[in-house]
Amino acid sequence: NSFTVIANVVAAMAVAGGFDDAVWPLLWLIFASLCMYHGGIILNDCLEIEEDRRTQPGRPLVKGFLPYGIAWGLGCFLLFMGVLVLSFYSRQTLIFGIALVGAILAYNFSPREGLLGCAFMGL
Repeated sequence: NSFTVIANVVAAMAVAGGFDDAVWPLLWLIFASLCMYHGGIILNDCLEIEEDRRTQPGRPLVKGFLPYGIAWGLGCFLLFMGVLVLSFYSRQTLIFGIALVGAILAYNFSPREGLLGCAFMGL
């Protein structure tokens, strides 16, 4: 799914008409987006570890390839790094990044079976 994250950033830049001398900002926005995406995925795996133990025993976190505490720290660090990178780009991207991390956390900590979970995933 990392490729979809990259494609979303590139598509947004194309729609906004922001490719003029924007190679470095584009790369930084891609990096920030990948950090936040993977941070959210790692935290999701941490929160669903008990379910994964029952249904997907081959998952890396369940098998102990990455210690649980380190996974939590890595997930939080990646979310922080995404917001930090966005803070250097502009105030608008910082605000968007904070809102996106809020949506990621809301999704991960919400019951995902229903309209609320779908709404948070859409955000």
